[in-house]
Amino acid sequence: MQSSGRKEITGANVLVAIFSERESNAVYYLNEQDMTRFDAVNYISHDAAKDLGLGVTRDAGGAAAPCIRSRNLNETVSRGIGLATERQHNSVTLEHLLLALTDDPDALAVLQACQADLDELRSELFNYLNKHLDHLVSDSETVPRQAEGVGRALQRAAIHAQSSGREDVTGADVLVAIFSERKSLAVYFLREQNMTRSEAVTCISAMRGQGCAP
Repeated sequence: MQSSGRKEITGANVLVAIFSERESNAVYYLNEQDMTRFDAVNYISHDAAKDLGLGVTRDAGGAAAPCIRSRNLNETVSRGIGLATERQHNSVTLEHLLLALTDDPDALAVLQACQADLDELRSELFNYLNKHLDHLVSDSETVPRQAEGVGRALQRAAIHAQSSGREDVTGADVLVAIFSERKSLAVYFLREQNMTRSEAVTCISAMRGQGCAP
């Protein structure tokens, strides 16, 4: 606390300190929320706070500061919607989004760095979307709604981007965020490629450190 030049101790400082008690249930519960000490420190250092209801962060003055999706990510989300629409699915799932991410330049760079077999991953996802989502087929011509898991992943990616001091959200951020949806088949397919969230984060950090930011 003193190393930061401040004399007062806040709840935020205590929250960060709790992470040092690695074997405690408190840290287990925080990790279950996909929260790390690194994330907490980033939030504090950028004077940002989570707003889970809106998917935005707020600056120190309380003003809303929404993240901006990169052009690549906007195109990827549109592809995901298209994958659902062409199959008459009434919902865009994480699996639609993951398949779209395999053609997203930023997410693709991470997948390749993690040595994922892209042909196999795409094949598995195509097979799943084509043969195992009959319950989502609808005669309605309305635009597919966004599944809750997709909304959470996009929101999580936005929060992570701003906690890292960036205003734009990329496909790489979304790819990492998907791993928090542990019960989804999207995560299952990624793990089948021997890929983990930790590995993806490490690859992104290494690329950004070399100026090759995905």
